[in-house]
Amino acid sequence: MSTQLDTYLNILRRELRRRGVVSSRFVEEVRGHLLDAANAEERQGVPPEAALGHVLERFGPARALAIEFATERSLIMQKTLFAVAILVGLLIGYVDSRPTWDDTGVTAGVLLISTAILGAVAPQRPWVWALCVGLWIPLFGISSSANYGSLIALAVAFVGAYSGMLVRRVLIPA
Repeated sequence: MSTQLDTYLNILRRELRRRGVVSSRFVEEVRGHLLDAANAEERQGVPPEAALGHVLERFGPARALAIEFATERSLIMQKTLFAVAILVGLLIGYVDSRPTWDDTGVTAGVLLISTAILGAVAPQRPWVWALCVGLWIPLFGISSSANYGSLIALAVAFVGAYSGMLVRRVLIPA
């Protein structure tokens, strides 16, 4: 019984990891549900191997389960990070647009670090984080004082986001 279950759970772990989910809590929860369902079938007189086979068949392929879980989890995280990125970008853009603010290095550093963090947390689409955070500086700069040089902030944001993505992929390979 355990070989069939272990194989299923190992495939589930591998597929989740490929999709950026490294938490083992979900795998242990699936294990519990599978064992509970198999035990229920065994109590009805089904032999243990057959019971587990029936349960695994009803659960579906481990890969499909991993895709469904990762997609749902990713969607929630993406929405939250999107809102955070917009707010951080607005804040950085607002501070940078103040007439008394003249520290471009601090602005660039905060922009680089914030997009790198977002790129590392959600490496699937680093360009989204670069735009969400970095677009506000040029918008404020061009609209208030026709400062087209502020477009350089976008380059800094892209460097940060893609650097964060690269660090994540090196530290947690698929």
